[in-house]
Amino acid sequence: MGKTLREPSHIQKENLDFYEILKRTFKAFDIRDDFWSFGEFAEEAICLVKNAASWVVYDGERGKKHNIKTYMNCQEACHDLISRIAESDDMEKKLKDFFDLECDKKRFSRLGYSDYKKSSSKSDIVPILGSDEIRERAVTAIH
Repeated sequence: MGKTLREPSHIQKENLDFYEILKRTFKAFDIRDDFWSFGEFAEEAICLVKNAASWVVYDGERGKKHNIKTYMNCQEACHDLISRIAESDDMEKKLKDFFDLECDKKRFSRLGYSDYKKSSSKSDIVPILGSDEIRERAVTAIH
């Protein structure tokens, strides 16, 4: 299997948030660290690497990169990584839902309660919600 995941030292703060959320997601579902790599190539692992202005997801195998896909958004790249690791459609959905919920929590905590109280419109909170179901409930509650 892949090598043990190392802490990426050269990645920006926002991207470290995604890294921490991925770690938390995979830990919650007992997915081994050597199945994936964030920030560098790893043998027999799904890799997510920052490449100039984009994110690249690929399978590391026999010293080469296979099934390469490029994304402009780190969260979309994380979704691809999750899709490749999941053993079933049901597991993929659970992993993505957990990951998205953790991302939403992070965004909401950055907003802060005091910013929410100052907001004059309930609709201001809708863009920070992640899943379509949560967003739909919020929009319904506003109207």
